[in-house]
Amino acid sequence: MNGFILKKPILSLSVLSFLGFLIIVLLTACAPSPKMLQIEAEAKIVEEANDVASEFLSAFVAEDYQKAAALYAPESLTEFRQLMTALDMLKPEIRDDIYAQFFGSEVSADSVAKLSDAKYFGSFIKAVMGRAKEMSGMNIDSIQVLGGVPSG
Repeated sequence: MNGFILKKPILSLSVLSFLGFLIIVLLTACAPSPKMLQIEAEAKIVEEANDVASEFLSAFVAEDYQKAAALYAPESLTEFRQLMTALDMLKPEIRDDIYAQFFGSEVSADSVAKLSDAKYFGSFIKAVMGRAKEMSGMNIDSIQVLGGVPSG
């Protein structure tokens, strides 16, 4: 016969049971706790938010306000537009002048009403930034995201 047969077990059943229990305890202790998983998830959210903020600010610096607007949360764009509904209550000649300043001279109340929330916001920001640049000579060459702080 080319093998060998153990006449006595190397480890007793109680030692094997203890080692099995010890392995389970060690594996459980090494598993991430719910708090660790939560911290990791929050860190990932902050990292993703920083990426979106960097993309937004890059679009902003490039004066691509439509791209910047597309990075906003849709509910925020809707809320902004609802805040601006006060313009609709102005006398038509005043409202149309304001619309022309923000959305171009070829607009009407109907054409502005048909704009998506993102297009509305992007056009508004483009006009505001254009005016700021004209009036103050303000020019944004670069913006850098330094980090983020999780909410809560």
